[in-house]
Amino acid sequence: MKKNIRNILSGGLLGVAMAGMLTGCSENYLNVAPETDINSESVVATTKAARLLVRGIASAMNTQYGGAGAQIYSGEGYVNAQYNDGNGMDFLNGYVLRSAEVANWDPWGNNRYYCVIIPWNYCYNIIMRSNAVLDGIDNAEGPEAERKFIKAQALTFRAHAYIKLLQWYAPRWEDSNNGETYCIVLRTKQNTEELPLSTMKEVKDQLYNDLNLAIQLYDESGLTRDYKWETDKSVACGLYSRAALIFHDWDVAQQMAAEAQKGYQVMDNNTLFAGFYKDNNDFIWETGAEASDVYYWSFGSQFACNGAYPQAWQYGAGAISMALYNQLDPNDVRRKWFLTPDKIGTIQGVTNQGKVDNTSCFKASFINSAKGIIDIASGDAYDRKKPAGTTGLVNYIAFYGKYYMENIFTGSLPEVMGANTGQGIYAAYFTQGSASDLQSYPVKFPIATGTYAAVQTTPLGAQYKFWSYAPYGTSNYPIFRCAEMVLNEAEAAYMAGSETVAKACLEKINKLRIPGYTCTTSGQALLDEIRLCRRIELWGEGQSWSDLKRWNLPCVRYAWKEGDLNSGNVSVGCSMIRQPHEQAGWRLSVPYSEIDFNKAIDESLLPSTAEYTKAQKPE
Repeated sequence: MKKNIRNILSGGLLGVAMAGMLTGCSENYLNVAPETDINSESVVATTKAARLLVRGIASAMNTQYGGAGAQIYSGEGYVNAQYNDGNGMDFLNGYVLRSAEVANWDPWGNNRYYCVIIPWNYCYNIIMRSNAVLDGIDNAEGPEAERKFIKAQALTFRAHAYIKLLQWYAPRWEDSNNGETYCIVLRTKQNTEELPLSTMKEVKDQLYNDLNLAIQLYDESGLTRDYKWETDKSVACGLYSRAALIFHDWDVAQQMAAEAQKGYQVMDNNTLFAGFYKDNNDFIWETGAEASDVYYWSFGSQFACNGAYPQAWQYGAGAISMALYNQLDPNDVRRKWFLTPDKIGTIQGVTNQGKVDNTSCFKASFINSAKGIIDIASGDAYDRKKPAGTTGLVNYIAFYGKYYMENIFTGSLPEVMGANTGQGIYAAYFTQGSASDLQSYPVKFPIATGTYAAVQTTPLGAQYKFWSYAPYGTSNYPIFRCAEMVLNEAEAAYMAGSETVAKACLEKINKLRIPGYTCTTSGQALLDEIRLCRRIELWGEGQSWSDLKRWNLPCVRYAWKEGDLNSGNVSVGCSMIRQPHEQAGWRLSVPYSEIDFNKAIDESLLPSTAEYTKAQKPE
């Protein structure tokens, strides 16, 4: 997508004036009156213009926001990583965990804090851009088929944003008094009219109406999308499935998940290790991958194992919770994605510089947790003076990265490492240069022999699932894929009483990932197995926190205990237990910007400050 498409709309709307977002990561909020600069009658005069506007919505999901002192963020990948995965318990995000206050959800009751402002701004930006198209498309000059297709796309984008808002700002459906609880503002016109809060049921009804109409219009138009960062019928059905899971409409969720899968296929294991930065037939909806859209604020730049941000700012690129990892079948191929103590046996003998010593490396006090994560690249394990044959964790990090890139990774090394043969090589958790810490043989890439490897901050459980194009970290980030729809279908079928369908769906994925797998469970054990498969298959894809909320299960992060390889892998300050009834039922505060400018909101309908509680610590 080109910048000129993205800049057609500035998306002025209530609570989304980007200049007024906030200053830094504090509670200081710059109040700027909202404004709208979109005249729907003029900018949607033709279907050609409307098509550009719709593509601008897609671009708004993958672009940089903020600046001039404001908190910077970038679209779908960022909000998923920070607010769904970062707030969950399976994807240990160094950006979130660097602050125990943020990691423990403490700011959620503060409606001026960036944690609660960014998701609201992001979603209403999409909604108001969609409304600008919808307000004018019926009168746009052009073929009727194009009008129908464009209208369907705008309805689909709007539905996506409302689903996100329900995940973050609404209660669980079972806690909503049959949908009568007030939660968010329902805007269906492109203006800044003062509107009261709507109930969860009102939002549900609007969502279902929008998606039903979108599916009808897609069929009637007979047209198809040009790019996967646009929407089509399969995307509308997939979003319908997501929404129906929130509302426990199991039959609808199952039906729509099955419909969304048509024409797509769960990726095979070869594709599983290709880095998740390129399109494949498992990706149903994805972001674009042009560097001109986001540069260093892309998802990959911040969260890919070869990303520029983990290399430069030393926060790591995310790690799996050891509590999740230890539940996986020993033969599960997805275990290869993670740097865990059991990988020591994998790299024995792959280096001529001596072997990593045994797992006692991981028991020592030198493992540093100052950044919230457990950084295994710190302390005495980094000692380069150890004799050959007993080299510590620095070898373990560098050589598993080398081993992974040469023996497991199936993507293109030139694409992810970059063309530079000197400085600026984008490798996984290590760099290569002339004055580094560990002499190594180069990875299969045109780097001069005799170069050295220097390890970066590397979390215990560091991930190799997500890679990105060098140097900007761009990628075709999967908004959702066929595998999610298979798991949606499995869960919905089970809840609707069809264990046979649920087992068949589960086997569709696990037979690929676990050699010899057959589903033999039933009852609660089957549901637990479906959930476990979902947690690992969709790891890092923006599902963790919202799934726990939907399942009514606590969020638990276990702390690292010195000398205990069976402990967790976050610092003590970032360990926590959050029960589903806490934090106002896991609801973000409606931002002050919306309340201040929208006088129709009755604050008494929102959770009180007292409902936001401190986190407990696990045993």
